[in-house]
Amino acid sequence: MAKDYVVIGLGTFGFEVAKGLFEQGHNVMAIDKNPITVHNIQDFVTVAINTDVSDTAVIDELELYKFKTIILGLSSNLETLILTIAYLKNKGANYIIAKGNSELQKEVLLKIGADEVILAEKEVALKLSERLTHPNVLDRFVLDQNILLMNVKVPSKLANKTLQELDLRNKYNITVLIRKHEGKSVIISNANFILNEGDEIFVAGEEKNINKLFH
Repeated sequence: MAKDYVVIGLGTFGFEVAKGLFEQGHNVMAIDKNPITVHNIQDFVTVAINTDVSDTAVIDELELYKFKTIILGLSSNLETLILTIAYLKNKGANYIIAKGNSELQKEVLLKIGADEVILAEKEVALKLSERLTHPNVLDRFVLDQNILLMNVKVPSKLANKTLQELDLRNKYNITVLIRKHEGKSVIISNANFILNEGDEIFVAGEEKNINKLFH
């Protein structure tokens, strides 16, 4: 279902978020005070506006606080970021996601009203270190504190064997849910399913067990 988003501050982070949301079928208002940046994104969002939100009159005129989700990519200007968050929350903004540059900045932004703070560089760095450490792990999704859903590649040691032979559930407490092969995904429903080397599979289990098996 399409949702309405406003992205304020179109640096690399804001630009890609706005474009990505629009490509996913959402309505996106993109705002930046740089006219060149606004011109560059206008074909990739619902509406692009060249203005400066440090002027609270702009926030009121555009009624930005009425958007269900507000994304702020203003981390290069901490003063503007803080004042914008405080003003939006005071006007009743529902959910604000801000880009931060440090753990200290994250702590400050959360205290003044941000609902979520993204440390983009830190998250990219962590993903890179994990990818280099565990090259077979393609992606990961945290389901709760201990259980993860991971997208991994089938290594040679597991290839050409059925799930019954591998007995991953009893040996590692890991459940294989889906196989993706040549762009097609198949739900794995029986233990006679054979894994092929290099196939992508989605598995659920504890992180330590998955990393141990697919390292």
